[in-house]
Amino acid sequence: MATALPSLDPIPSDAPLTIGVLALQGAYAEHVTHLRRLASSFPSVGSSPNSSPNPSSQTRKRLNNFITLQVRTADDLTRCHGLIIPGGESTAISLIASRQIDGKGFSLLDWLKSFVQSRSVWGTCAGMILLSDEVIEGSMKKGGQEILGGIPLLINRNQWGRQAESFEHQLQLDVIRDPTRPFPGIFIRAPVVHTIRSNTVTPLASVPISILPQSTEFGSDAHVVAVRKGKLLATAFHPELSQDSRLHEYWLLECVIKEDA
Repeated sequence: MATALPSLDPIPSDAPLTIGVLALQGAYAEHVTHLRRLASSFPSVGSSPNSSPNPSSQTRKRLNNFITLQVRTADDLTRCHGLIIPGGESTAISLIASRQIDGKGFSLLDWLKSFVQSRSVWGTCAGMILLSDEVIEGSMKKGGQEILGGIPLLINRNQWGRQAESFEHQLQLDVIRDPTRPFPGIFIRAPVVHTIRSNTVTPLASVPISILPQSTEFGSDAHVVAVRKGKLLATAFHPELSQDSRLHEYWLLECVIKEDA
């Protein structure tokens, strides 16, 4: 296997806006449903608070022509302007990606690491684990797992507990459209942020300390459940399992289109 990372060629300027969902394992189909819902409704939907109330004609054109792609190969990945890594099993996603080797000796995991460095990625639950810079060793399975990195976070994997202990909590997300309406945060064996390691990371949502599992020790940022660093977004919860597409809309407008301009 190659040791250096592969280089991503620029996407042609006339290529349609292409949004990928990593479709190796987990809740990728649900993300695709949200994206297709947005594709059918743009530009009638509102923009996020950080966008112009009336998106530019160029932005409208890109939104009206964007396509959604289920990503299973490096060829799929290189076509994408942005990528969602779904909730699921982070170890399985990492293992499957590391075993898929191309003719140049690069694994799909290598290509994903390159993608994180240059294009927009949103990780939900398992995806948040993969986008973190470090996972607490005691929370990983034997043998550990390879991660992609990109966001300076120390993460505790599955600290919320077993699937039977999953829950929903209404979140305040000031960055999305209609922020006075709570966003349904669905937590299923979710990771817990231990520490945010850089002021380049912006917390976007949090939960009360009182609802954290009381049987374990936490870091100073354990209440944070959504963060952004430039083009990268990570959430400990599963927006794809709700019927609310506002966070998908925010990521697409703010992290993909605006950051790609």
